Amino acid sequence: MNVNRKPLTIEDVQWKTSMQKSRIEHLHKILADPDRENRIENQECVLCHYDSKIGGAAMTQSTCGICETETHSSNTNIDRLCKECAKNHRLCKHCGADIEYKNRRTL
Repeated sequence: MNVNRKPLTIEDVQWKTSMQKSRIEHLHKILADPDRENRIENQECVLCHYDSKIGGAAMTQSTCGICETETHSSNTNIDRLCKECAKNHRLCKHCGADIEYKNRRTL
């Protein structure tokens, strides 16, 4: 099967190169964790802190995955845990992973 594609142009190469360089810079930022103090204060793991948290614009209600306290958010990309439970258990409030990615057997 032959798929018709437009010829590759220098603009295509420049745009894709720029996008890939941006991705590499973002990965370096994740590995370097330059905002570690703020990230820990916000009780988030590295990936949740530096990656995009785009969600729909709607008031959303959910419950904490540990204590079942009701939480509210201004968008649909909600946290799994309340900040207090996340802090007490050293977990990411957004995804529930260990905040330092350590293997665990218990909460």
